[in-house]
Amino acid sequence: MISSPGSVRTLAAFGVLALCLSLSPRAAESGPAADEILTFSELLAKAETIFVAELGDADLAGVHLKVLDVLKAPPDEVTRDWRAQAILRSEAERPRPKEGDPKTKALHGTTQVESDPLPPVAVIAAEQRTLPAKGTQGVFFLWNRQKGTDAVPLRYRIEHPQNVYDIQYAAEVKLELNRSRSAERRAYLRPWDEQMARKATVKKAEIELQKVEPGKIDRGLSLAAVRVRRSIRNDNTFDITVRFENGRGYPQAVYDGLISGFGVLIRKKGAAREDAVVLRVKEKNLTQEMDPAVLAVVDATDFAVVAASGTLSKELHFDVRDHGILKDLEGTYLVEAFYRNDHEGKGLENLPAAPWTGVLVSTDLELELGRPTAAAAP
Repeated sequence: MISSPGSVRTLAAFGVLALCLSLSPRAAESGPAADEILTFSELLAKAETIFVAELGDADLAGVHLKVLDVLKAPPDEVTRDWRAQAILRSEAERPRPKEGDPKTKALHGTTQVESDPLPPVAVIAAEQRTLPAKGTQGVFFLWNRQKGTDAVPLRYRIEHPQNVYDIQYAAEVKLELNRSRSAERRAYLRPWDEQMARKATVKKAEIELQKVEPGKIDRGLSLAAVRVRRSIRNDNTFDITVRFENGRGYPQAVYDGLISGFGVLIRKKGAAREDAVVLRVKEKNLTQEMDPAVLAVVDATDFAVVAASGTLSKELHFDVRDHGILKDLEGTYLVEAFYRNDHEGKGLENLPAAPWTGVLVSTDLELELGRPTAAAAP
């Protein structure tokens, strides 16, 4: 690990940086490319250059970097041009010796460039991005090169939460860059990346849900919300009965395993559909003690059959203890049920029917929340 006495900030500095550079509603509006969370391999490939560096002074060119180690060198044309300009400046400062002068003859044709072979580097923080304090050291993955200045020809824009990492990752990045491209590596460099990638996947799925037409029949299958009712506990826990309807003359299978593909979109009556909150069914009593790897295993028994030209009903339960957002809801809400399945059943034997894949959303039902119901216990 590289360090310099009195200048290295603690891990807390980069904990703050991760929050400052993380996804935010405003950042998300700038487009998917800016917010895309990269895997470790993608990060190494995308970065034009990778430095271990210390944040220095700031001026009009940006925040200057004191480069401590070059893990991935910048493009040849940048360093080549800089060296050429450095040689010209050096020669201009050392006039050509007079012919026959023994005191200067030894210098002729032996001009040495004493400047650093790496051009000065600066970074510019994009709007809504904040860099740690001067003196903080880290690993800089840089790819959005900006127009340079005469004094600072190498400038990069910091606009992504994966542009800067804590210095503790320097040794691992260096090791990976020296390994074969085909070598296996972990999916993400740090746990934060993996968490944000998972959240981004969930958010993308929610956006897709909101685009699905409620009640639409897709390849013969549709989903209907039959009944929704509050729990007698009157704590906004509720149940909703859904029904698959198969319009085809042959049976179709739906996934009903431990990692549920069921849920609801719930929004205040009168609110836009885009404002709906997504709640997924949680089978905590069945899954909380199980290994995630075990939960991910799909078996033929995880599929239920919707008979040819038939129906299949299922009860979905949403407990306020699992979905804390329900606790403070009050008024009339619209609830749409949804079903999502990506399991195609490949490699599985004895499937009851061909699995249906895709997304279905029901039409909505009204649900009163926050006030006692007639069915409430005295």
